[in-house]
Amino acid sequence: MSLLVLTAATVLGTRSIVSTVRRRRQIAAHLRFVEVNMVGGTPVATVATQDFVAIACPGRRECVLLSQGARDSLSDAELDAVLEHERAHLRMRH
Repeated sequence: MSLLVLTAATVLGTRSIVSTVRRRRQIAAHLRFVEVNMVGGTPVATVATQDFVAIACPGRRECVLLSQGARDSLSDAELDAVLEHERAHLRMRH
């Protein structure tokens, strides 16, 4: 019985991962990047939206995704703090 539960959990977990990856690809296909710059050794991709977005994207090609709205609304010190926060997420791989 425990093997059946383990198999079901594995299948459901795999489907969840595949669904998440598929959804991220769909979202990325609709993004329009304004620019990609290196900031403090970290690639920062700026997205053309006025919503406040700051997301760490860990992985082989890790980067920070930042919206134009966040860049426009933050002071230099606040932007540095947000980027450092996202870099901490990258260091921890989450």
